[in-house]
Amino acid sequence: MTDVIIHLASFNKDVQVSVPDAGDLSENFNEAAAFVKGLEARAKIRDQELGVDPRGATHEIVRKDGVYRLERFRFG
Repeated sequence: MTDVIIHLASFNKDVQVSVPDAGDLSENFNEAAAFVKGLEARAKIRDQELGVDPRGATHEIVRKDGVYRLERFRFG
């Protein structure tokens, strides 16, 4: 897995996500970016640091070792 950074404009934060090493890295990045941007557009991301907790959120921004990561916390 390779970690990449994706900017979330509505949170004004860069989050780190992991993408597979296999295959075309740029394609994997584009797929991950589209997925994360879709979560952001559908208000499926919460950020406790900013007090953002939309109903039905499935992912959250977590700070670990000074880096923001996007993690899944709810399976629906």
